[in-house]
Amino acid sequence: MGCVSSASQPVRAARYVQPVEDFLLTEEEENLEPVEQTLYDIIKIDAMNIMQGLKKLNLSQNMKPTVLTTENAFPLLLADFYFENDISQIIKLPVVAFSRVMDSKIIFIGSIEMLKPDTMSASDSYAFYENLFSWATNFRSAKIRVLLVGETKGADLSGFGVSVTSSDFLPEFSPNTYDIIFSSDDINHDFTKYIENGTSIFIFATYPINNLPLTKNGNNLDNLSKINAKKLTSQIKINQVSAESTPRVEKDQENLNRIDNLDVFLNCGISFATTSLVLYSTRANFVPVDELEKFTFESISKDFLKLFQTDIPKNNENQPTNSNSIENNCNNSSNENNNSDYENLNSEKSDDVKNEEAILLELDSKIVTLRYYIRYIIGYNRRCYEIADKCWKGLQTMNFKTKDGKYFPELKQRLLAMILSELFPKIPPNFITSAPDCNITLPITKSHTFRLPIRINAWNYTGHYLAPGVVATVKSDVDCIIQIGSHFMQLFLKDGPYKRYPVVAHRVNISKDAEVEIASPFGGIVYVLRDSGAAANLTFTNFSMYPFFSYKKIGMYDATKNFKTEWGEISAKGLIFVMPSAKIALIKDKKKFVDMIGKNILAVHEYVGPRIARPQRVIFEPDMPIKQPLFDEVLYMRLKDLDAIIDENQPTYTLYVMLFSILLAEINGLFLNNEVELTIAKVATAATLDKEFPDNDVTANLIIDTHQKGYDTLLKIAKEKGYKPFATGINSLIENINIKTAVEAWTCFTSRFEYSAGVEIGSLEELFWKKTTVESEAPNKLLNYQISGDE
Repeated sequence: MGCVSSASQPVRAARYVQPVEDFLLTEEEENLEPVEQTLYDIIKIDAMNIMQGLKKLNLSQNMKPTVLTTENAFPLLLADFYFENDISQIIKLPVVAFSRVMDSKIIFIGSIEMLKPDTMSASDSYAFYENLFSWATNFRSAKIRVLLVGETKGADLSGFGVSVTSSDFLPEFSPNTYDIIFSSDDINHDFTKYIENGTSIFIFATYPINNLPLTKNGNNLDNLSKINAKKLTSQIKINQVSAESTPRVEKDQENLNRIDNLDVFLNCGISFATTSLVLYSTRANFVPVDELEKFTFESISKDFLKLFQTDIPKNNENQPTNSNSIENNCNNSSNENNNSDYENLNSEKSDDVKNEEAILLELDSKIVTLRYYIRYIIGYNRRCYEIADKCWKGLQTMNFKTKDGKYFPELKQRLLAMILSELFPKIPPNFITSAPDCNITLPITKSHTFRLPIRINAWNYTGHYLAPGVVATVKSDVDCIIQIGSHFMQLFLKDGPYKRYPVVAHRVNISKDAEVEIASPFGGIVYVLRDSGAAANLTFTNFSMYPFFSYKKIGMYDATKNFKTEWGEISAKGLIFVMPSAKIALIKDKKKFVDMIGKNILAVHEYVGPRIARPQRVIFEPDMPIKQPLFDEVLYMRLKDLDAIIDENQPTYTLYVMLFSILLAEINGLFLNNEVELTIAKVATAATLDKEFPDNDVTANLIIDTHQKGYDTLLKIAKEKGYKPFATGINSLIENINIKTAVEAWTCFTSRFEYSAGVEIGSLEELFWKKTTVESEAPNKLLNYQISGDE
């Protein structure tokens, strides 16, 4: 019923229409009080109606998971996923889900490839869409009117007996024009009026995954890392500033124009999860409603909380100390023979060890799934507080801070810390208290209204500091994002223990003219972000200040130095440092220091352009995952390297690394070749320091490993001709939007560079690529190794 699943080549839809039946009730039944159905009851009935007669469905290999966060959303089809290069742990997530918003029905389908002709014509798919059409139109027998928008307009619905209209864009609203609209998730049309009119919306995920950055090897940067109890690993791939890699990690930022961020869809409670999980099988079976119900946020969270009713190992006293313990295997996972040793010793483990491993594996599995749901919760959520409260109470029973001041030495502690890091931005502010070791008392400003020019894609300075555990409010006359804290890097990139809490910063969306409460257990410097420039009028209530020295306003430091915050800022022309407030106080001549930094930043930047669009930020991180600087919206450097930079008398190698790293971030991707970009950044920095500090020992002893010829050639020209040939060549490269290869980029650059410098510098191959020669007789010689057909 409700489908034509038996027809291999359906020719016409046989749409299911609910029959009208007469019911004869007994006198007792007539006197029964009617039971009012809740929205959730209706949603479950919807699921049964849609799945009527359906058994299985073929999926596209690139299906995106969907996550459901509100009670008006419900899963419809589940699929198994696994992490790249690790098939040992299967994660089951919905790939099709639906929701009711007012009188409209919204369906999320995990891949636009589910509209391909060969997929649509399959009997299982045909029956699936036929049931969806019937349900979405309340089982009407009248002909259904479907609008195909954007990438969905190529769908062939001729076999369904529906009226189809196609359009690149959403037409201006007209009442009762369409029953169903097909759309992809990468458009920014406003469906509000259509939804208010009761039009059903089918949303299809596009592929490749939007806004998911790639490493140079094409690997997805998945913010949802997997922790395995056998070995602590991360799915996040990071690019460090070095000759072997691109210079920055691009954060998975949400595009505010995406359909799942439009206000009208916030209430539907469904999002496509951005992840690098791989579909395990393209064949999925429809399961009973009771099984589907387990994959709502309410059910997932309740299932997670049940873990705390059992005895999770609580402290080091019960922690095995022999070589086959789970912690030792975790911490020694980099050893060459670790995996084989683990397997050999597995049979010898005690029951206590095996029990702990089972608990940790279960905890790991549930956290991996729960993180997907938490990430897409809009606003604050009371259930998140309940989960966080349980996790925190669990941590308090453990020795999560070592005697030398490091956090989360054990795997189970890091697992709980990981889920807490996702939870605290979702907790209602009035439930937030200061974290241990973060409790400071600061003078509070009751209310401060100011005007702020917001630069696009930048951490815009506000001068405000949010104290830990304090509830503050923000109001803005434009949509924006408030960031609390400077150290946005998650330490889960590396193994613990950590020198600080692994996540200490978060962001809060601020809607225009709405007064929003915010709080943080860690506190931090407050910034404003926006994906487009604007001038905002902001009102901050219950904030404090922090030590800030500016080359523009020297007296500002005297007014702020007594605010006892852990971190402060010192601003030079073109650069802002975030460093411990105590370090700022120790710089004897702060003006001399910022003048030196600003002079060198401007001189280095002349090689790529006439002016600095916005100042860069350098964050000194106490617990870097690697020695080299990392660029992720801002430049992160090791805190231990700070002393080598604040020496204003002579340049150090650390200063050299910082300068070329900042320049490298400016030209990232221009040449489509990492070695070329790194070489030009190093040449510009070395030439600048040679000019400013003629007798320095840093640049004189530099050895460039893999591209010495290119470095020497360009450095000689930089010393003789200055920055202008470089700036001219780079400017021509910026203006040319048709560059597709590294060779084309180099040719474009050198054509202007050589003209400006009056010298020829050679081809890309000659300067950067090692040539190899092949003997002319090589093809003939290879014939000697040919295997005959008889062999």
